[in-house]
Amino acid sequence: MDMESRPQRFSTLINQTRDIVADSEGLKEEYQMWLDNMPENLEQSRTGEKLNETIDALDNFIQSLEDASGELEGIELPLGFGND
Repeated sequence: MDMESRPQRFSTLINQTRDIVADSEGLKEEYQMWLDNMPENLEQSRTGEKLNETIDALDNFIQSLEDASGELEGIELPLGFGND
């Protein structure tokens, strides 16, 4: 079994987070387009409300992931064995 080093796994984690952010942004855009193309008289319907709630939740999720990812990217990983 070929194990990645901790720094490699850390880098993979950051990259996966970026991918999740990109996927979430794409999904948010799709829901926003759905809402934008909805007839005006349906914007206040239960579907319109759910679309707004979904868009807001995705926006909050994306912001949280971006904040967490930024924190991770700013970390200087330990080198160990007196190399720090």
